[in-house]
Amino acid sequence: MSSEIQAYNDSQTIEDKAICEKSIAIQWDYKNLVKRKGQLERLK
Repeated sequence: MSSEIQAYNDSQTIEDKAICEKSIAIQWDYKNLVKRKGQLERLK
């Protein structure tokens, strides 16, 4: 049972790391959201 929990925790850690790396790479322009009338654009 504990090995199943450990395997689950390891897979969650790997997924969380991938999500964090992706969120750093993709940035969104929330600052000008109102000015663009709700059009959210990706920063480059």
